[in-house]
Amino acid sequence: MIKANRSERYQALTADGRIFVCYHPEKKFPIEYTKSLKKLNDPWENMSDTMTSAQIQEAMRLKVEEPGIWGSKLLGRLFNVKPSVVKEHIQLTQEQKEILKAEANALQFFRPHKRRLYRRLLHLHRHKRLDEEMQKRI
Repeated sequence: MIKANRSERYQALTADGRIFVCYHPEKKFPIEYTKSLKKLNDPWENMSDTMTSAQIQEAMRLKVEEPGIWGSKLLGRLFNVKPSVVKEHIQLTQEQKEILKAEANALQFFRPHKRRLYRRLLHLHRHKRLDEEMQKRI
């Protein structure tokens, strides 16, 4: 067995020569070189706290067309507002809630890999629709 200083890296082979062992000690970084997590994890910080009536009407139109696609986060990104503001102004109708609940119930009968595939396709479709709506605004 090879002994090493805790601050140094080292590499060695076991006695029988079958396993290669590497030791990489954790590096210590001074706290002044780190960033606070709050600043890194708040993507909605620079978003607006209000929606105009035109934005509300457009969001309602999109939500009626595709209720499963346009969630509060996606609408927030589209209109540059916080998702909590979207939730205040845009609510699902009872019919839309029932459709989404039925869809969630149907997904329970899918095998796990099919559920993952469905969710990936839904994710891609959401971002495609977001890009399309953003292009219309330009």
